[in-house]
Amino acid sequence: MMIKIFAKSRKGITFIELLLVVSIVAIVGTAGVLSFRSGRTTWGNADEQTQVIQSAVVGMEKVVREIKNSPGLTSISSTTIRLKVLRNNGSGTYVKQYAMFKRDGNYLKYGERATDSATESDWTLNNLAYPVTDLSFSFRKADGTTATTAEDVKSIQINMTTEDAGVAIPLSSNAYLANLSNFDGTDDDGSDGHFNEVNDGTPTTKGDGVPGCSISDYAVYGDREVSLANSCVISGNVGTRCLGNPYSHTNSVQINGYLVVKGSFSMSNNGTVSGNSIIAACKPSTDSTFANSVQVNGNFWTLHNITMSNTSWINGTVYQPAAPGATITCNNSSKYNEKVNLDTTELKKDGKHQFMLDPLDPENAGMNPKKSLFPILPPAENIDLSWGTTDKSYWNQSNQTLGPGDYRNLSVGKSTLTLSAYSKFQNADVNNGSILNIAPGNTFNSLSVSNSSQINISSGNYYFDSIIMSNSSKMRFNFVDGQPVRLFVKNSVSLSNSSSFEYINGGINGGADLVYLEAGTGLTCSNSVQWRGFVYAPNGDVNFSNATSLTGAVYSAKKVTFANNTDATYVAPKVGLLPSKFY
Repeated sequence: MMIKIFAKSRKGITFIELLLVVSIVAIVGTAGVLSFRSGRTTWGNADEQTQVIQSAVVGMEKVVREIKNSPGLTSISSTTIRLKVLRNNGSGTYVKQYAMFKRDGNYLKYGERATDSATESDWTLNNLAYPVTDLSFSFRKADGTTATTAEDVKSIQINMTTEDAGVAIPLSSNAYLANLSNFDGTDDDGSDGHFNEVNDGTPTTKGDGVPGCSISDYAVYGDREVSLANSCVISGNVGTRCLGNPYSHTNSVQINGYLVVKGSFSMSNNGTVSGNSIIAACKPSTDSTFANSVQVNGNFWTLHNITMSNTSWINGTVYQPAAPGATITCNNSSKYNEKVNLDTTELKKDGKHQFMLDPLDPENAGMNPKKSLFPILPPAENIDLSWGTTDKSYWNQSNQTLGPGDYRNLSVGKSTLTLSAYSKFQNADVNNGSILNIAPGNTFNSLSVSNSSQINISSGNYYFDSIIMSNSSKMRFNFVDGQPVRLFVKNSVSLSNSSSFEYINGGINGGADLVYLEAGTGLTCSNSVQWRGFVYAPNGDVNFSNATSLTGAVYSAKKVTFANNTDATYVAPKVGLLPSKFY
């Protein structure tokens, strides 16, 4: 029938046919307009939602940034904080100001003034973000316990809620206050030109903007050695005490942070440091070498010789004593901006350069370790590994539950199994696409996960002798009520061959601040493994290689190696994540 209607007649198009064509065109056109309007409305709603979330995120970032750079808080409550801030007055001098954050109605508000005041009417507060339907602060001491006074606060948990179209959107973050204390033991208010303060370019200031570090300030820390090579990128601070071998940095390595090295120091082949400073080679008879287009975009502190070659640059100030043996040698178009004599600065007290004092050196016995750039690492967890004599095997079984008890060997193949809390196993082998749900308090002598199998872990503490994950296996973390997952491993951990990790309910940092992995004798990550969390190896080395990545932080009492297109991005551990032995 339709073919006949639209067939061309030898007599031409009839009036009825013309009306039908016009009607169809009108219907199609109207549908197109409605569709366009609907799409435009959808785009508009999405754009408005993006602006709402962006406003809240910008407000959160402002709060976190000011806390991290603050010399200290002056007043705390669950809904309002007042804090000290340092501001450049435009003439090269830094002055102390005071700032306030609070929620007023559905606005996050912020203000600054020259003097502190507990009277809110003395403040001029400006809108920072909208809508903010909830804002709360919680405070922790350095040991992770609740702080009730402003003077005791080391970190702040910020919880904020914004809203779009009646849907609540929660945001949360954790900020550690800068350890703004001078290395001669005095309080730092940003005015006396010590090591950890700004260098405004005037002859009387000696600082470089680097605050003192605590154990949670490094992205990568190897107590005895750090080795970075072959296009690895570290976004965060790197440190080593270098009690054994030197620090090395080769083949297009980039550090987006500052670098603290006590012993020998070597950078070569297009390496870059883009943070404020390098502080290095401050152990007796240790020199520094820069070769083959190395670039330091900051200042460099050392007590010994520097040799630079092949167009290497230090785009900042070199702080070095004038004593014999402390020289700078530049070859092949290498250069630095200027040199400042460390012996004439406030940094030297009682014959010692204060910024490099190490509490483990015998001559510094009794010093406050919080005044040092080098943390004292805690011992390994004492893990009680015991098990029974009964073996359990599951093959081609689904939705099984194993009751509480002490077992010997557990084998799971092509099955789904849930373990009861606090059960113990000598060996657990999970393979061939199996799913194992483990519970808080479970103890394993050895856990092996392979061939596309999956381990599901909820918030709590777990204990192992060793963990091996390989061949596209997965570990899935579920954070219940924002509580952390802690994995204590007496010996080694091996993650390889595209093993993956999933983080459920991980919050604003995707769970990177909620996982603690203690790998007693070391950790190996290789072949495209992506790990998020805090790693600590109290008795072994840590190795990241072959396109692996870390989001969080890694510490080793021995050596840390990043090589072959690896990267690390620093995320501070959430308050309460690290065991109390760290504080």
